[in-house]
Amino acid sequence: MDIHVKSTSWRDRLMSYPMRLVMYGLVTMFVFEAIYAMLQPRGAAVLAAEGGAIEQLQVVCLLLGAAGIGIAAWWTPIGRAILVATGAVAAYAAARELDVWFEQKFFDDAYKWMVGVPFALIVMAVVFRERSKLIDETLHMSVRPGSTLFTMAGIYLCFFCQVLDRPGFWPATGVNVALESQKLLVEESAELFAYLLIAFSGCEALVAARHDRRLFADRSLTASSSASSYTIGSPRKAA
Repeated sequence: MDIHVKSTSWRDRLMSYPMRLVMYGLVTMFVFEAIYAMLQPRGAAVLAAEGGAIEQLQVVCLLLGAAGIGIAAWWTPIGRAILVATGAVAAYAAARELDVWFEQKFFDDAYKWMVGVPFALIVMAVVFRERSKLIDETLHMSVRPGSTLFTMAGIYLCFFCQVLDRPGFWPATGVNVALESQKLLVEESAELFAYLLIAFSGCEALVAARHDRRLFADRSLTASSSASSYTIGSPRKAA
């Protein structure tokens, strides 16, 4: 049996998911090559310090991911609850990376009250409003590339990065306990990779939301045209 695949334009091919994966790979390579280039002149202590270059990159990635997912939640006609929830998680993670800044500017644990509580209330409100279709739409969204990237980032953070952060891990490997800056560099770089995945998931959420918006607009236009044609072509009732 012959299988015919619809031909696509060069623009569609360049913006396809495989090509986007290639672009994500190139961005990741550029980021870590830049860190390596800065390592020699600046040193691990400066790069991995609180508020250093790596932490700044982490915050940028998380904010990009949160912004992309948030805009997608605004655009899309489906899956709004799960998008708002994941976007809030990314925004809260960015605030958590800036915990020292929040404490210096406001008070202890300020990020929990100033960012965590408002976003938690927003998520609960959206989930309650969308509760009738929450399960079906979440299952629908779970098979999309953006959901996969976000989930893999969460798995990587919770199970790999947490192992690196355990007190007994580095002594068990034979690394000198005094090399605190080197250990911190490895841990922060590992977290940065997860946050890059979250930024990429934000890009994928935008692509999917744009596709859904066009699809629903086309369906609405077709339904409207069909209704108009039926009304025009239908016989008039006798007076």
